[in-house]
Amino acid sequence: MKKQLSLIALIFLAVWGKAQTIKAFTLSGGYVGADHNMKLDDRPHPLTTKPINSWGLDAGLEFWSTPVFSFSTSVGMIKKGYNYDVAVTTATQPEGTGEIIEGRLRLNYLYLAPRFAVKLSTKKLVPYVFVVPRMDVFLYSSHTRHKSDGSKIADDGSFGGFKDFYKNNHRAVLLGVTSGAGLEIKIHKNISVGIEAAYLADITPAVKTESSGNNVGLKAYNNAFSASLVFKHYFGKE
Repeated sequence: MKKQLSLIALIFLAVWGKAQTIKAFTLSGGYVGADHNMKLDDRPHPLTTKPINSWGLDAGLEFWSTPVFSFSTSVGMIKKGYNYDVAVTTATQPEGTGEIIEGRLRLNYLYLAPRFAVKLSTKKLVPYVFVVPRMDVFLYSSHTRHKSDGSKIADDGSFGGFKDFYKNNHRAVLLGVTSGAGLEIKIHKNISVGIEAAYLADITPAVKTESSGNNVGLKAYNNAFSASLVFKHYFGKE
């Protein structure tokens, strides 16, 4: 992972090094609705997971722009993952006690995304659309379980191997595609604000294990929707 982080840092610093060519700086952040698509090799349908409400932050540099097209590069952090339910059973009630425990898995990423956008520039409003490649670098995961009242259950070892499953099996780098649209509102000759919505789909699975012995192979993909507020500062006169 250190190599991937170093590569992202070098690319971003190289762009900063050409400050005279930078047209604008953007900062955005907001809501992320994330879910997981998990499928075992021996089952025709994906496992049931519950989407989560999360967040994402992004900083970008725009270094080429025309009234119709623009090109920029951004680096950001995003939290993805999912929730799932586990029915509580006991030796005397193997069919279940009626109590449900909620598992919460969180996956944290640093991403790099070069972006080519098509826009319609007017004096005050700039609507735009984009489809961009994305590289996600896996940082760390967390896994907790909670009672129906939301209180956290202490890990007494009963979580088993699943607690560290993603930590031990997650790919270091994921490739994906982000597509979306936004609206930029110019409030000053050098400043604009806006809103943006996007769908983030992964091309490579976060986890892929092969069937062997008593273990069933599994593929797990992230998917997410984001809605963000965007601040943009133009360098020089617009």
